[in-house]
Amino acid sequence: MFFKKYLSKYFNLTAKNIGIIFIASSLANLINFFYQVIMGRLLGPSEYGVLTTMISLLYIAGAITGTFQTSATRNVSAYTAQDNKYKIKKFFDKITIRFFILSCFIFILLISLLKPIKSFLNMESSLPFIILGVAIILGSLNSVSSGIIQGMGRFKTLGLNTILGTFLKLILGILFIYLGFKTFGAIIGILLSMIIAYLVILFSIRDVVRLKIPDNIDSSIDLKAFYKSTTMILISTILLTVISYIDIVLVKHFFSAQDTGYFSAASQIGRIILFFPGAIGIVIFARFSEKFEKKESLKGTILKSYLILSFTSIFFLLLYFFFPEFITRLMYGIGFIDVASKLIFLYGLFMTIVGFINLQVLYFISIRKFWYLICLFMFIMLEIILIFNYHHTLKMVLWIEIIASLVIFLTNAIIMLILSKTPGTSKKIRCKIEIYNKFNPIK
Repeated sequence: MFFKKYLSKYFNLTAKNIGIIFIASSLANLINFFYQVIMGRLLGPSEYGVLTTMISLLYIAGAITGTFQTSATRNVSAYTAQDNKYKIKKFFDKITIRFFILSCFIFILLISLLKPIKSFLNMESSLPFIILGVAIILGSLNSVSSGIIQGMGRFKTLGLNTILGTFLKLILGILFIYLGFKTFGAIIGILLSMIIAYLVILFSIRDVVRLKIPDNIDSSIDLKAFYKSTTMILISTILLTVISYIDIVLVKHFFSAQDTGYFSAASQIGRIILFFPGAIGIVIFARFSEKFEKKESLKGTILKSYLILSFTSIFFLLLYFFFPEFITRLMYGIGFIDVASKLIFLYGLFMTIVGFINLQVLYFISIRKFWYLICLFMFIMLEIILIFNYHHTLKMVLWIEIIASLVIFLTNAIIMLILSKTPGTSKKIRCKIEIYNKFNPIK
């Protein structure tokens, strides 16, 4: 009871909804982890390296659709507060059509660039990229429906659909691999899971989909505000995704398929550090936003979020340092031990810094300050340039990532320190205005 009251007091969402979001995202992350482990065991280093390359490209594309969902949620929340389902219906129709056209354009662009992309990634078949393009179209459409569900407060439906999609991806991937389709089968499993999840989520909002708008009802919506709010969040999300996943793509280009498989296994083990803090990030962001709107100091919340991530990260880093071979054998089998076990501690350290950067980005978004993106972009480009020029070993790639991400974290920390002085100054100014208005009332 106390825990529920605590959450209700300090967060915008109810304790029940926070619990649903936390449990659903944690289960989805856990299923995704087992998916990576099982795929690695079934496919082997070379085939697994190809699969993780395609998944990394899909995640980068998913950064865009994830931003669309966030922006859609904001708009639909406003329409829900107005109790105007007709605006939700119009928003659904207009945005779905626009996103479908946009994603089809991306698909055509991807097909037109197939030859140089295949050459860069040292791949021969075009079929995985065609499936990737279709998955991008489905992801963009799903982002609209998911945003509507989240904006209408149907968190249970959203959570169940998230778990369903990841579970189907795992089951279908295993099925098609056992049928002999190997990497292609795993990719087909991803596509089919997205189709089924999208159909289920459409069924859950059938009251909106089937709704007809009478001529005498005001259903006008402001799409300019939607596009404006989407732009900066989109840039932030893409840059964060590039930080986390571009290394797989670059390693696939510069190293053999087997080395890419080893690196991919190490990356998936290292990413465990981000699973649970990633779920908590939803709650932390709500806390940041709430305190900012109340003009309260965010220092305490920032420090607490840092502590949460520090405790979980140190625990896993100690495991990676003392038991690397045992963890690698347990999760991927003996075939990955020789190389992957020597990389997981470094990758875990890299992911720890990325976790701190994620928290910093949540802070910047909550206070609506986006000029830090310039610094973030510059350091990411520097990281890519360094990897292009100094990729002699897999460890060297990781050390470049660690140093570059550490510089990003320290730069953001300095920016946060500068910005943290602003609320206090603003508070003094507001006090002076209140005192002035008290003794000099407007007549």
